[in-house]
Amino acid sequence: IAGQIRRVIEDYLKDRTVEVDKENKFDISMGVPQGSILGPTLWNVLYDGVLSIDMPGGARLTTYANDLVALVVNPTEEGLVECGNETLRRVEGWMQENELALAPEKTEAIAMSGMRRPKKEIKFRLTEEGL
Repeated sequence: IAGQIRRVIEDYLKDRTVEVDKENKFDISMGVPQGSILGPTLWNVLYDGVLSIDMPGGARLTTYANDLVALVVNPTEEGLVECGNETLRRVEGWMQENELALAPEKTEAIAMSGMRRPKKEIKFRLTEEGL
């Protein structure tokens, strides 16, 4: 991004604070202002690249609002875990390349199946503790 547009975006993101009350004022160094008009557009521009990541078979990425969703399908539990972990690894690699980070505390995994329940707890690994 060059020229005037770049200057507008830089100005939009610098020297931001939040004032809770008269005594409590905090600097904001990440993200865009909540409820801002430009925020969703900046998110879309940045995260468009993540949707181009080459995914393993049975996995695809999509977005909803400002969330990234990984959909992983596999007929076996072992294959599901393997594909899910590889998907997470690739997304995390893209995030690191773009100076972003996944937040494990905000990351969820939901297993959906037809009729049968998993034989054991399915654990995906983003960190040593899993998701």
